[in-house]
Amino acid sequence: MAESFGSVLLAGKKEMKKINVLVVEDEPDIQQLVSYNLLKAGFNVSCADSGEQALQILAVEEIDCVLLDLMLPGMSGLEICSAMKNEMKNRYASIPIIMLTARGEEEDVVTGLQCGADDYITKPFSPGFLWPVSRPWFEGAGQVERTIEKKRKKAGLK
Repeated sequence: MAESFGSVLLAGKKEMKKINVLVVEDEPDIQQLVSYNLLKAGFNVSCADSGEQALQILAVEEIDCVLLDLMLPGMSGLEICSAMKNEMKNRYASIPIIMLTARGEEEDVVTGLQCGADDYITKPFSPGFLWPVSRPWFEGAGQVERTIEKKRKKAGLK
C-alpha cells in the first residue's frame, strides 16, 4: 500500500485531517501536473488560474498551504503573497506560501521571500521534488517557524 503524505494528526486527537493545498498557476499543464501529484500523495487540492480567483477560494475554503506562481494574469504572485502576509495578515499570515515559478534569479528569490513567501521552487522541477520541499510546512508550527527562520537567514533577511 502506498504511503499517504497528505494527512496530519490533529493535536491531541486520534484522527487525521487531510491537508488542503491551493495551487495558483495559470499554465494548465503545470497546474494539472502539480495537482495530480499532490492528489496522488493524499492531499486535497484546489486550483486557481489567477490571483483574484485565489483570493476568492481563500475566502471560502480552509486552505493549509499555497503553491503560488509569480507570473499570473491580473494580480501577480508577489501581490497575492504580500496581501496574504501583510494586508490580510490576521486571516492568512499563518498559511505557508511556496512560490512555484520560472523566475529563479537570486534577486527574484530574495524578493519573493521579502514579500512573505516561506519557500521558493523554480521551474522546471521534478514532481517528486514537491513533497520533500513542502513537507516541513505540514509538520507543526514549531517546525514551520524554524524552517522559515532558516530560509530567511539564508537569504540575508531578518
